[in-house]
Amino acid sequence: VIDPFSLLEEIKSLQDQGIDFTNRFLIDPRAGVVLPLHQILDTSEEDISAENKIGTTRRGIGPCYSDLIGRRGIRIGDLYDPTYLRERISRLYKFHDHPTTELNLLLDRLHTAAAQLKPFLQHIPYYLWNIRYKKILFEGAQGTLLDVIFGTYPYVTSSHTLVGGISIGTGFPVKGIKKIIGVYKSYFTRVGEGPFPTELHDQTGSLIREKGNEFGSTTGRPRRCGWFDAVAARYSAIINGVDEIALTLLDVLSGFQTIKICTSYLLAGESSTVFPANTRDLFHAEPQYLELPGWEEDISGLRNYNDLPRAARDYLETLEELLERKISMISVGPDREQIIFKP
Repeated sequence: VIDPFSLLEEIKSLQDQGIDFTNRFLIDPRAGVVLPLHQILDTSEEDISAENKIGTTRRGIGPCYSDLIGRRGIRIGDLYDPTYLRERISRLYKFHDHPTTELNLLLDRLHTAAAQLKPFLQHIPYYLWNIRYKKILFEGAQGTLLDVIFGTYPYVTSSHTLVGGISIGTGFPVKGIKKIIGVYKSYFTRVGEGPFPTELHDQTGSLIREKGNEFGSTTGRPRRCGWFDAVAARYSAIINGVDEIALTLLDVLSGFQTIKICTSYLLAGESSTVFPANTRDLFHAEPQYLELPGWEEDISGLRNYNDLPRAARDYLETLEELLERKISMISVGPDREQIIFKP
């Protein structure tokens, strides 16, 4: 889904910095349109009850998806049929019992936006099919546990964040996906509400947040931080069919005397390595930890796996054993050059 007004602002800011969008930015006409109404609905829903708050970015994403699923939404392709667009938006506003006093102004703004976005329109399934023999990298948004079906519902986003989202979001066939790389942080984070068994409410959690610069990219909100949860991570690897792992932010863990990994949950007095299907159970899950020695060395300048401190390699190899997947890439800093490729 796309907020056309925010998108155009971002395009302009990048063009002002000399970035050319020609032949490198495409929009499928099926993409949903986030309207100002959706932002109003999003904010209103979050403010209604603190008890049921999800912790959304309040940018209208959820209400937009809701309208699309309800078959009353607006799609990018609709912007190019003024009569149809007026009819659809009028019906949408009526459904939400929202006044239409500014409807003409909104339609004028959408007409202007449509003209500016028209050069980027592309029939994406055919586009991808025609370049299927090239190397294509699909990057997912958000994390597996925010998936609307398999995440910690209702504390989730409104879309599919699993690997299957590639086909749902682009029309590229599942059988065309050759390798799946699971990207994990060396510790766990969460933005917004929802269960977080390994969350740290102490100085350690604050230190991880500070060292990892863990603040929401959209909202700037401090992220909740905690130890690596191998139960949740293995569940994610299973449902995504992860082939190998890229582990990020390992350098953040330098300086801790001990490092913990959650290997199981204690639920109703019983130990379990299965990630609960019922989100309510997660609120009562007590993490059972494996403690490993930490390391003091600054590893941000290292580029060879064998140069890592023994304790850091033990940590990585323990994660590989728990997740039953090879860690092929390890980032030790924010720059793209700060990546160790594990043999």
